Amino acid sequence: MKKGICSLLICATLSAGLFSGCSGGLTVNMNGGTLPTTNTENPAVAEIIATTPEKEGYLFGGWYSDKEMTKLVTEESDLSDVEDLYAKWITAEKKTYTVREEEATITDSGRKRQHLDVVNLPADYDYQGLLYAGYKTLEISLSLDIREKDDGYQYVFLYRSENCIDTGSAINIISGALFGKDDKDPELLCGYMFEHGAGSKNTSWSTHGFSASISLKDLAEKLYIRYGASGTLEDTWYNKNVTITVEPKA
Repeated sequence: MKKGICSLLICATLSAGLFSGCSGGLTVNMNGGTLPTTNTENPAVAEIIATTPEKEGYLFGGWYSDKEMTKLVTEESDLSDVEDLYAKWITAEKKTYTVREEEATITDSGRKRQHLDVVNLPADYDYQGLLYAGYKTLEISLSLDIREKDDGYQYVFLYRSENCIDTGSAINIISGALFGKDDKDPELLCGYMFEHGAGSKNTSWSTHGFSASISLKDLAEKLYIRYGASGTLEDTWYNKNVTITVEPKA
């Protein structure tokens, strides 16, 4: 049964952003936003979720039926038991993260045992909210400084979790090529291989980088960065000054 509420015109003028239904007992928490006005005095729940509320400086990330905002409510949802609605607000700003400044040692020891860095993307980006608002990917640009003790290649791997395997098929990738998912390493999002020194040992620091488009649907929580190398087991490389720039894209 659809539940009626008080006039949306009234709710749009309430500074608290909260109003309760007159007959059906529905409570709508706007979380600081406002609904567009309507000529219907007693719209049903379906009419509310069909609207797009507004909040200055934010994007609307969907209607939810729980305070924790884990249960998304859409026009296809079963609305018979909906007693509360919460408006989610998100941002989609471009951000740059200083991942790590200090030097780390990279050797041929398998991905799982390599240095791990973490970027807390969920602190700034709500994946589900961005998808609702029409965004599909995060455009990620990574930069880092590299030097070698021994000649070889260095890899950067982007993971959706810290669970990765010791090997993988990335060793067959050509230098300078961006590679994607690896069926031998299912948590891998993408990676890149650097050649520093053009085939000879180069102990000077040099800045390298790459850009990748990561699907929001592939992201789970934080972004994990691992580093690898190719050569012999005793070969050693170093990197530092790792930064990442992130921008949501539709």
